[in-house]
Amino acid sequence: MKKIKIGFIISKYKGLATKYNYGLEQNTYFLVQLFRSIPEFDVSYVICEENVLEESLKNRTEVGEDTPLIEQKDLNPDLDNHLIYDVLITTEAYLAPDLMKKIKEKYSTKIVEFHAGIIMWGLMEDVIYNIENRFSGALLKREPGLVDEIWMSPHHAYHKSYVETVSKSRVTISPYLYEPWFLQKLEIDRTTVNPTFNPRYQKNNNKHIGILEPNINLVKNFVIPTTIVESLYSQNASIFGRKNARIYCSNHIIERQAFKHFYGYLSCQKILSSEKRYPVIDIFHSDCSLVISHQHLCELNYLYLDALYYDIPLVHNSPLLQDCGYYYPEFDVKKGAQALRQALTEHDLRLDEYKEQAKKTLYRYSTKNPDNVRGYRNIIQNLVNA
Repeated sequence: MKKIKIGFIISKYKGLATKYNYGLEQNTYFLVQLFRSIPEFDVSYVICEENVLEESLKNRTEVGEDTPLIEQKDLNPDLDNHLIYDVLITTEAYLAPDLMKKIKEKYSTKIVEFHAGIIMWGLMEDVIYNIENRFSGALLKREPGLVDEIWMSPHHAYHKSYVETVSKSRVTISPYLYEPWFLQKLEIDRTTVNPTFNPRYQKNNNKHIGILEPNINLVKNFVIPTTIVESLYSQNASIFGRKNARIYCSNHIIERQAFKHFYGYLSCQKILSSEKRYPVIDIFHSDCSLVISHQHLCELNYLYLDALYYDIPLVHNSPLLQDCGYYYPEFDVKKGAQALRQALTEHDLRLDEYKEQAKKTLYRYSTKNPDNVRGYRNIIQNLVNA
């Protein structure tokens, strides 16, 4: 049986540290590994940048992967011995528009755009706040028929009709994927230097509370988590003991007038601190053993799953994960304070139960889950047969 030849479009293959710090890089890796597990798929990366093959090969070795790397120029139909793909999936980069057009004119290749970000919200913010040169919400304008399908994650399904209308392309909701592979790789590296390195939750620890939102948009930021700390602190300051609440990724906003205004409301100031961004795995090892999170219509996040993998108590408001962690609904700060109280006082007692539920949740999004494998196999088969 002839295999379906599939290429994932990237700028270049990047190293372990870069992949760990960028969710889209991880997402691409998870997709590739799942696709390679399907016998009828022939999978490779297609590199768009010029003169980066040697660097990419070196980085691929560092990550410990052997998926073939192909250069974009090898797809040019004008050249002899060019490569022909059944499906090309743009993830971290885009093919040159003229090359896409040549491929579509000559072959039945299907072109897919994979979007993991907040497309609609990004555009709204860019327009309203006059943010230039960010394009976080931009869909590239394409000639009709050039892009066959756009893939979006299930927690962004509410964007679907907007994206279909603007892009003039069919939108498919694709399974969300996660694996702790990059955590495991980094943990091995850290342990080589420090044999006592251990980011996993330990009972009776003296670590602090972490608020790890990126603080770059309205979708995920520190305001509600900090207000949850304030709510519980106002009721019972002693429950925190010696624990402080670290607001990570906030060093770029602490001098802003609005931040200072908000901060002025808080009676819990003495247990708050502003921190820069650090790798989550290092935060869990050295500083924090509880995470308070908040999202607005962005219900899946690798941070949540990283915390669950390490048994860290996760206070969150994601309906898609309400069967695990310590859940509070929507923007309900008071119920968030109740969830935080429960995490602080009960987590050690129910740690075994927490671990079991976390394993079930992680498997739900695993590349090895047959439901996810079947989902992507069906998406590809429907695409090539359309």
